Formats: sequence, structure tokens, C-alpha cells
Amino acid sequence: MDVPEASHSQDEPPDAANSSNVSSVSLTPHMLAKIERNRQRALMLRQARLASRPSSAPEATCAKVAKIIDSGAGFFIEEETTEDEQQEKRVVKRSLEVWGSEEALEEAKESREENRDVQKQKRFNKKVKELRRAVRSSMFKKDTSIHQHVYGPEELLDEEEDLYRKVCQTCGHELTFEKM
Repeated sequence: MDVPEASHSQDEPPDAANSSNVSSVSLTPHMLAKIERNRQRALMLRQARLASRPSSAPEATCAKVAKIIDSGAGFFIEEETTEDEQQEKRVVKRSLEVWGSEEALEEAKESREENRDVQKQKRFNKKVKELRRAVRSSMFKKDTSIHQHVYGPEELLDEEEDLYRKVCQTCGHELTFEKM
């Protein structure tokens, strides 16, 4: 098998190899085996660390979620994000789906802010109007008692259709009705 080896001496670390030739040099079976061993060791260490951790701390307010990224060089990179950060990412992603761009999103936010200000002003004006009405109405008393009609005698309006009329003696209200 004809596999080119990296051009560095035993004393130099693998990182010190010529970085310009890295893409053209393939890894030897020995290097691949070492990478795989390191990867397995990293997995075992991570599992042991997770097993030794308490499941949840009482003082913790938000849970952290670990995202494991394989670096491809024999070790893992662990990115921890909180649920709040993840939710914020989902919200941003969804808002971009809905509005299409950040500019449109900003315009929507501004218009909502303006609407909110307009609604605040309307509520304020309404309360002031109610206060004025309350002050004005306290100056005089309106008679809100219910009027009971006192009708006079029935008068015949139309004999063919059997229509009759009664008139209130206090306010003059006319009641027209049919007798059956």
C-alpha cells in the first residue's frame, strides 16, 4: 500500500508539520488508529463525567444542554447552551421565516411600538374623558326614577280595525292597541 507519510521528525509534534501540504497529505493507518483511540477515550471520559454529575442542582434556574461536536482530530468539542439561548434561536429563526428579513422584522417591531403608543394615548384620553364626565355629573342630579304611566280612558280610533288609544295623563304618551 502506497500511502505518503507526513514530513516531520519524531521529535516534532504533528501540529508542527508543514501546514500548506496538509490538504494534499493523507493520514497513515497508524495516525487513523490513534485518532480513533483518542475519540473513543474522549467518549468514555465524557460518559464518566456525565455519570458522576448530579442530575439537577437545586440552585440551577435553567437547564443547560450540551451539544457535542466531533472535531475530526480525535477529540470532541462540547458546546453548552441554556434553554433560554435555544429558545431565542428558535424565535429568531421563526421570525425570519415569517417576516422574510431582518429589515421587515424591524419594521414590524416599529409599527407595533407605534400602535402600542397610540393605544396608550387612547386609553389615557378615555380615562380623562370619564373623569370629566364624573366631575360634571356630580354638579347636578338627574332624575333617574322610573315613570309609571297613568292612562286615561280608552278612545276608539277605528271601529273596522278595532284600534283603541290611551293617553298618559302625566307625560302625554300615547298607547295604541287592538282589542280582540
